[in-house]
Amino acid sequence: MKERSELTILFVDDEQDILNSMKRFLRREPYRKLFAENGMKALELFAGNDISAIVSDLRMPEMNGLALISEVKKRNPDAMRLILSGTQDFDQIIDSINKGEVFRFIPKPVDPESFRTILNDALDYHCLKTEREELFNELSIKNTELTHANEALNLMAQELQRSEEKFRSMTDAAQDAVFMINHEGRIVYRNNAAELVFGFNRHENHDQRFL
Repeated sequence: MKERSELTILFVDDEQDILNSMKRFLRREPYRKLFAENGMKALELFAGNDISAIVSDLRMPEMNGLALISEVKKRNPDAMRLILSGTQDFDQIIDSINKGEVFRFIPKPVDPESFRTILNDALDYHCLKTEREELFNELSIKNTELTHANEALNLMAQELQRSEEKFRSMTDAAQDAVFMINHEGRIVYRNNAAELVFGFNRHENHDQRFL
């Protein structure tokens, strides 16, 4: 799992006092923290950074939190998305959670300790999700490599079979006796001339000692 210092959370709120409060009570957290005062600025930061999670206020001018979260999901589905709001728009928020748009709704006013716990839960989930996807991709690559290796082995086996058939065809037509003997001294192949010269019966088992 990635170290916390490798992760980045983007905080978005049109109230500068809220952003300043977050900066204060999150200053000891090891992850990187970025702050934006509106949705457009947030998207600029999102485009230029590897964002692990985004925490956005719901009610903001120009682009509200749900519109921002929806755009973030399109750009990077792996980024965890959290909504921060003091409004009573629970039906809209719950609907977004059920649709997978939002990981967690955080009501205002924020309790610092609970807020830290929620953020760390989101980062843990993000890390587990990305590690699972990386493992799946790695296994897919290995399966593809294994498939290619098996195809290469099959081609080699076919080529070997063709070579053996060509060898047998050539030696069967030869005038001289030809034997193939394994490491135990047993005959594993003999051509027609060998059978005639040494009186082997064609129907006898080839697997016999040469001497």
